[in-house]
Amino acid sequence: MKRLEDKIAVITGASTGIGQASAKVLAKEGAHVLALDISDELEKTVDDINQEGGKATAYKVNISQDQQVKDFAEKVKQDYGHIDIIFNNAGVDNGAGRIHEYPVEVFDKIMSVDMRGTFLVTKFLL
Repeated sequence: MKRLEDKIAVITGASTGIGQASAKVLAKEGAHVLALDISDELEKTVDDINQEGGKATAYKVNISQDQQVKDFAEKVKQDYGHIDIIFNNAGVDNGAGRIHEYPVEVFDKIMSVDMRGTFLVTKFLL
């Protein structure tokens, strides 16, 4: 149907799971997907989309790091001029178990990616 023809869509956590599936759907609908992740699986996701006739570009960005997000946002501005869609999908859990069993370091990582990362991506892309 190509309902998203010529739209620029940013998806964080695009390597696997919901992010990967969403990236593929948005690409099938015509969007150019800017796929972000820190995983090495990202290239495979982007290659799959491009081989299936969609358009996707991989960006290895740690969304919890403000300078990396700022640099990505500047590249998007230079290369595309705008974005149409932001899907803040990235998140971590690390399988730490029940909350009272979480090491503080795991909690800090979850907050850094899930909360801070979502804030940074939205802030700098808008």
